[in-house]
Amino acid sequence: IHAFLIRGSGRIDDIRTFADDGGVLEDAEDGNTDGWTVYVNTSGAASIINVESADKQSRVIRLAGDGRSDGYRFDINQDVNPNSQLNWSLNYSETFAIFVSVETANGRRYLTYSPRDDNRGLSGQYVLLGVGANAANGRWQTFNRNLSEDLAGAEAGNTITRINSFMIRGSGEVDDIALIGN
Repeated sequence: IHAFLIRGSGRIDDIRTFADDGGVLEDAEDGNTDGWTVYVNTSGAASIINVESADKQSRVIRLAGDGRSDGYRFDINQDVNPNSQLNWSLNYSETFAIFVSVETANGRRYLTYSPRDDNRGLSGQYVLLGVGANAANGRWQTFNRNLSEDLAGAEAGNTITRINSFMIRGSGEVDDIALIGN
């Protein structure tokens, strides 16, 4: 594939070039929240709901609580190859932190994505990465990350062997979590 071109106005959603089952781990279309858990419930009111999104015109996972005080986890538990990409879409109007828990040759790491314009390197087990300050703008956005490249940018020579989970701190909506090229 060399390009995907569109001329004109309109909406577009869910364009994929996946092999086999498409690598889709969660697209909410089944109407349930299987695989999701609240892992931090500081507010006592954290919830995970599968809802119809008028903006996206499809089902999505709504994570609701007290901002970054509450955390939500989607279990993946898959071995990965060096070229694997993790894709997801989100709609957040507040700050958030996404933690992708991975096993590496040097132990567990958390690839940590937040709405910032800079990467801050390795801090203990956390690889601190920015996905753009505009990421919490209240509109649907899709992110495509090569996990091995993100790790190598902070810890050269380390390799990912397994992805454990996709975790989010903050309230908003998420959809279309996919592991591509695995």
